[in-house]
Amino acid sequence: MDTVNFDWYRVFYHVARLGSISQAARELNVSQSAVSQMIRQLEDALDISLFVRNSKGVRLSPDAEPIYTYISQAYKFIETAERRIRDQRQLNFGEVRIGAGDTLSRHLLIPHLKEFHHQYPDIHIRVINRTSEQIVQLLREGRIDLGIVHLPIDENSLSVRWLLDLHDCFMTGQRPSWSERPLHVRDLSSLPLILLEKGSVTRDRIDQYFKLNHVNISPEIELGSIDLIIAFAKIGMGVGCVAREFIANEIARGELVEVPVLPAIPARSVALVSHAQIPLSKAAEAFSSQLTLGLAKSAELRV
Repeated sequence: MDTVNFDWYRVFYHVARLGSISQAARELNVSQSAVSQMIRQLEDALDISLFVRNSKGVRLSPDAEPIYTYISQAYKFIETAERRIRDQRQLNFGEVRIGAGDTLSRHLLIPHLKEFHHQYPDIHIRVINRTSEQIVQLLREGRIDLGIVHLPIDENSLSVRWLLDLHDCFMTGQRPSWSERPLHVRDLSSLPLILLEKGSVTRDRIDQYFKLNHVNISPEIELGSIDLIIAFAKIGMGVGCVAREFIANEIARGELVEVPVLPAIPARSVALVSHAQIPLSKAAEAFSSQLTLGLAKSAELRV
């Protein structure tokens, strides 16, 4: 037999399982004659008798018993596949692969991941820690579903959803005498600055800010993470520069004091990106929606 007629095997399976042609016909919603005809066609194709009639209906012939074993297993695989698809739609199963940098993972991703994992504990979450440029490459290759990156990005193959604007500010752990009045950016050159190490998107933007304002700086301390900058500033080691959104709680508690500077550093945008040609899984769609709505609610509370 060159081709497999799955309808024949479907009818065979139900007749064998129920032991009755009439019951199989009712379950399949077809006529008894249609069931009998397909059984005969399968018998002709296999050149064996599939059933033996008895007083209660039919039973498998000895030649058909091995066939039923395989067909029964196949049906179980199909049922399992259908169940997994239903579970995936109901978010009882699935995976989300997310790419994000250090700072965005710590201050943006983790709070929302906690809520998502609590709501959908059976969804497997993979987080890959990379720079924005590397995340874009991972999306091109289909190795992650979603990326949280700094804008702008020059990539036509990606779908970009704006998440929020970040406002970099200068801050310190001790209230200086001049903290009540705005400083000019040139005044910062004489202060002990605490900045990120060179090479990050954030540090590049800060350097560009000083350059555009014709100010040369020589940071007192250069660190590898925003959290370290915050920690050093808290103990009075200098004036740090981080996104105001990441230190809102510390400012509210009086642990940090913002140092107003003119002109202000231009805001930078963060976006959620995905591959425009690859559909998101149900799990990835759910996380994308929850992250977007969660950030929108947080913005409303800040206002």
